[in-house]
Amino acid sequence: MDRGQFIDLTRRALKLARQDNRPHPIRAHRRRGHLHLDGRLNWKLAIDTFAENYHFATVHKTTFATIARSNCTVFDSFGPHHRLVFPLNGILDLENAPEEQWDPLHNMVVIYALFPNIVLSCTVANGELFRVYPADEPGRSITVHQNSTPLDLFDESVAAGAAAVFDYAHATVRDEDYALVAGLQANLESGAREHLVFGRNEPGLQHRHQTWEEALPRRR
Repeated sequence: MDRGQFIDLTRRALKLARQDNRPHPIRAHRRRGHLHLDGRLNWKLAIDTFAENYHFATVHKTTFATIARSNCTVFDSFGPHHRLVFPLNGILDLENAPEEQWDPLHNMVVIYALFPNIVLSCTVANGELFRVYPADEPGRSITVHQNSTPLDLFDESVAAGAAAVFDYAHATVRDEDYALVAGLQANLESGAREHLVFGRNEPGLQHRHQTWEEALPRRR
């Protein structure tokens, strides 16, 4: 990808969302703000943290795991892109509710992975866009984290709530995901292992690394 190439993220995300056969609410979102993360982890490792949710029960025991189920994911791929769906804990309440009353985004998180370095997370309350870039050395990366919301930000109390959600999501990624993976980065840099094996419960990771590998020139 050329450094100056324009990427229409909304068009890409909506193209994937049309697979759901319904209008996607992200069309009505308003941008709320953005923050940066300068991490001691490779850019590909940073993106990998968004590709599975079995780690919720341990890494996010007091944060994301309190609202979303762990180790339960629906995966679909669309060329080099893919989509993951994580159920929220409240999805069990739908067992006795008529299907016509189900509202998907009230009961799940939808993660769109846009090749090669973008992750878009959508819930009923907000959208989180992560653009991850290589830094000045292999063991560092820069993440630009942007937030959007369907809520009315002209209402001060609503705006304060949206800001709190953004801060919560950002702090969780910074202090739990990226903090853990920084340790993994240090282990990899030791050279003790040359290869990693992805499990059957990691289709997002398998797909992402396969598409990266296919996009790189063949080694001779």
